[in-house]
Amino acid sequence: MSVFPYLKVYLHGFPIRRRGKQYAIRRLEFDHWLLERSGAEVIHHEVKSIQPCERGYCLDGQIEAEILVGAGGTHCPVYRRFYAGTQPRSGAKIVALEDEFQHDWTDQVCRLWFFENGLPGYAWYVPKKGGFVNIGVGGNAEILQQRGATIQGQWEYLVAKIRRMGLVEKDNLNPRGYVYHLRGNDFKAPADNLYLIGDAAGLATLDMGEGIGPAILSGLLAADAILGCSPLRFDAVPRYSLLPPWLRWLARG
Repeated sequence: MSVFPYLKVYLHGFPIRRRGKQYAIRRLEFDHWLLERSGAEVIHHEVKSIQPCERGYCLDGQIEAEILVGAGGTHCPVYRRFYAGTQPRSGAKIVALEDEFQHDWTDQVCRLWFFENGLPGYAWYVPKKGGFVNIGVGGNAEILQQRGATIQGQWEYLVAKIRRMGLVEKDNLNPRGYVYHLRGNDFKAPADNLYLIGDAAGLATLDMGEGIGPAILSGLLAADAILGCSPLRFDAVPRYSLLPPWLRWLARG
């Protein structure tokens, strides 16, 4: 895990140093740690069909469960099967390109560029422990389209910029594209023992588009709801990443 004592933020090109500890870890390492820590049995299976059955829910005619938690991200099969038709996601759609690769970085400062080159979002450069770098761009899909811009064009701008700065020299970058939604209206479970969490529920924060924090917290809330046989509510999941706790309460909508 990498620890940054501060972030270097560029707002319309103007540099700002934001103090306060920030942490970064490779996602695959974090996911592996969480699974091992849970002690749960892990079954590798791509769900294609979900049907109600006597016990609760049947997945592809192979797995039955009394309780179903949808945690499969934007394209979660639980969301598609039980929510998409009646409760479409209402939050803004974000489109992103990202690449993580081995690189002997020398600049250990995490950098964020907001609204540069007309991007309705931000770009990032994150050096990580063990000789890895994560770079990417993300922005509001609708605004990009209105401006006649593309996320691919913004990616090319970022790559050229960080190369000029000497941050990355690697050729043949291979970015991965994905789409997710910012926080909108919360979902209401259409059936008993059915839950959505994380990006499946569209919980990314409104300012930074952060999804990991809300995903973890919503998972803990789902566990509490299951143990307490109560409805799942997301009131405690922050809508903003950068607001101090005392302002987050006022920002609840």
